[in-house]
Amino acid sequence: MGFPNHKSDCPDVFVVCPEDCGMALKRRLMPEHLRSQCSTAKLTCVYNKLGCEFTGNLVSLRKHAEEKVDYHATLTVSGIADLRERMSALVNQVNDIKLTQS
Repeated sequence: MGFPNHKSDCPDVFVVCPEDCGMALKRRLMPEHLRSQCSTAKLTCVYNKLGCEFTGNLVSLRKHAEEKVDYHATLTVSGIADLRERMSALVNQVNDIKLTQS
């Protein structure tokens, strides 16, 4: 009998951080550790989908966030403007389809 995959699947088994920070914690806690606690994990700026290409460890990411508020605001405004243009184009397409179906 037994559970052959228990150690590799169990969320309560202690595992060592894959980013070599030295921490060992329960497998179920590892995602949060890597996202917001690990000092060596490479993290991507939350504004990456808007164009910010910064990556770095937790300390440098926090510093980047503090120093680049204006840049991130500009990316956000630009992203909103792009979305408004796309939405307007989609509204026009929908209206065109309605006209052809009338």
